[in-house]
Amino acid sequence: MKVLRWVNLILITTFLSACSSGSIGGGFNPFASPTPLPTAQATIISAPDATAAITKYLTALQTDDFETMYGMLAKASREAVTLEDFSKRWNDALNNMSAAIIEYTVNSSKISPFDAEVGYSITYKTALVGDIQRNILVHMKNEEGEWKVIWDDAQILPELAGGKLLAMEYSVPARGDIYDREGLPIVSQSTRLQLAFKRIRSTLRYRER
Repeated sequence: MKVLRWVNLILITTFLSACSSGSIGGGFNPFASPTPLPTAQATIISAPDATAAITKYLTALQTDDFETMYGMLAKASREAVTLEDFSKRWNDALNNMSAAIIEYTVNSSKISPFDAEVGYSITYKTALVGDIQRNILVHMKNEEGEWKVIWDDAQILPELAGGKLLAMEYSVPARGDIYDREGLPIVSQSTRLQLAFKRIRSTLRYRER
């Protein structure tokens, strides 16, 4: 029995000695890792620039580059309308309003990680009815790190929302000309031009989903 007590005493003494020599900061941690753990790395990915995207989109409009515009549409929009119909929709509206020059100014943007809203003003300088200016709000979607435009007819003119078409109406008065004694016209006929927004069924052909 004495031998066992001596063995236990030796083991306890050895253990206490190991605790004393291995202590760091006054305490011993039997679970301490011999290799320090790596420092956690944080990566921040900023949302793409929605203003730059809509600027590219509108710049393409100024040169009638409808193919580039179509390529910037969101996937759901491209599934809903073909390039041919998209181009025709823009062409018909611009021709009917006799738009010669298009100017725009980006006014505001509201961005979240996956969605964005960009507001801009657009001016169509027409040959027949002067300047047509409208404020447009475009909704965009972040797809694979790029902002894509959610297409809507109101992006041409807000009045075209819901499938309405743009038409130019010509009105010629039936009254004859009136001249003074010297043969100068007092009242003469002229052509009146007016833009009309007609609520008729849209001619766009949409794909089946």
